[in-house]
Amino acid sequence: MAVLHGLLLWMVLYYLAVYYMGVKYKTPLMTGVWALPATLTVAPMAAMVGLVTSKTGRYQGFLVGGWTLLVIIFGVLTILDRDSSTGTILVLVMFLGTAMGLLLPTNSIGVSATCEKQDAGHGMAMIVVLRTLGQCLGIAVGMSIFSTQLAKELNSVGLIKVPVNDAIQLMRASMENQAAHSRFMSMAVAASLKKVWTAGSIMASLGLILAIFARSPRLPRDTVPDEKGKGKELDLEQEKVEPDPECKLKQPGLAMVEAMSETKGEP
Repeated sequence: MAVLHGLLLWMVLYYLAVYYMGVKYKTPLMTGVWALPATLTVAPMAAMVGLVTSKTGRYQGFLVGGWTLLVIIFGVLTILDRDSSTGTILVLVMFLGTAMGLLLPTNSIGVSATCEKQDAGHGMAMIVVLRTLGQCLGIAVGMSIFSTQLAKELNSVGLIKVPVNDAIQLMRASMENQAAHSRFMSMAVAASLKKVWTAGSIMASLGLILAIFARSPRLPRDTVPDEKGKGKELDLEQEKVEPDPECKLKQPGLAMVEAMSETKGEP
């Protein structure tokens, strides 16, 4: 699930930027501004999952809910086109950030709950590696789907047969120069992105199936209370501070120095 999460995360973030710039013709600055609803909701949702899980020890509901929301969002993204309203886009992006925030900590929590204590560190490191692998696959798989479909769409509107690499170059030129055929280009980009969102919805459905049947034991709690641990530290400090009545017997060198000082002090 970590690979799928990383794959879908970067697929949707990367190709939402393509939608903003290639269909809506937004500047790079405004593209970043339009992505704020997603980035601003990830952290609060992840924090909420951590707080609730620390109290209850249960997290499978967040796991299933996050994947379910992600399947729905990828499905709804297929309706986006050149004429989609700003409010619709921003609401979808906000719910996208909510879904990603629900899923971000649950993989790590699941590893902590299922692994032995001595293996938890290795499990957490593996989650990071798998999520990074998924991020690389997300851009590569999305680019393969998008570029192939874009070439087909450009050929369907009467242009000369365009190779895949040239289709991407035409899209960039249309974005930069606002060419006369920009409307046809934006329609082709929007239609190509629908294939990307459809593929993302299918992969999110696979993640949902894995989440439903995943083993999700309750997160164990710490058996040693904090107050008891503090008490032990205080006892150790007191033992260090209290003088040892037999220190002179244990330290013959110190006793010899004291005897010499007393001898010098006698008349």
